[in-house]
Amino acid sequence: MPAARSADGIGQNAPVTHPAPPRPWLIAYRVLGLRLPPEYRAWAAADTQTKAFLNWRIGRTALWLYAGLGLYYVIQSRMHEPPTSAKLLQAFFIISALALLSSKNTLVRKTLRWQRVDRHGRPVAPKRLAILENREAIVAGTAFVVLLASGMAVYAYGLRPTGIQAIKCRTPNGETMDRIRAGLKTQETKITLARSIPYGDATAIVAYHATGTEKETIAFWIMQGDQLFEVNEAEAIKRSPTKFEPLPRRDDRIVAEAFLRAYTCLTKVRPLKQ
Repeated sequence: MPAARSADGIGQNAPVTHPAPPRPWLIAYRVLGLRLPPEYRAWAAADTQTKAFLNWRIGRTALWLYAGLGLYYVIQSRMHEPPTSAKLLQAFFIISALALLSSKNTLVRKTLRWQRVDRHGRPVAPKRLAILENREAIVAGTAFVVLLASGMAVYAYGLRPTGIQAIKCRTPNGETMDRIRAGLKTQETKITLARSIPYGDATAIVAYHATGTEKETIAFWIMQGDQLFEVNEAEAIKRSPTKFEPLPRRDDRIVAEAFLRAYTCLTKVRPLKQ
């Protein structure tokens, strides 16, 4: 009686051998997920039944998701500004969770379908994405990455603010920080994590400060020319750790926007301790 035949004409009851693929093909299979040549696909079916299969398959999923996160970081850094550490850490944990929660049965089924074999290593007719050859899959994958990167670039570009909010954050130079410390009401006060935003002929400066066991708070200064000034509001002057002269009146809207931008830069580095 003739052996049963699969849809592509290969005998279903034919004996299955498991020759291991050479190292280049093994790496391509493990890292890139390429389809092995026909003589090694029975080995791939046997590989899905090993204890190590789930580990490296989850690792590959995480690797490519982390690569996508890295791509997003580079694009947003170039088009706008780097994502905050908190957002990157959140994305890292989400990616890790997605990879670890992958179902083994689903991963096995997808791998077998892509390799065009059943659980016993016998050839089966390709269907869905498995109809693509390796070259076609690489072209399709490359096109997807290009489209994804383009979408990320458009998204990041749309995040770009205008006006003062578009100015990059800076760290005041040592001379400026020395002048701020020289103007402290008490030398016990600690000034940390200063950030500055230049606008027009002036620069807005903000920093954390605390004295002794007091709660940390934020101080505001303006440098105009070679002079440092306090913010010209009575309450702000009262809370300030320094004793500079108040800034002469000028466009309050621009000053407020500059301080808002500097404040955002400061709290992105480290939120204010409560």
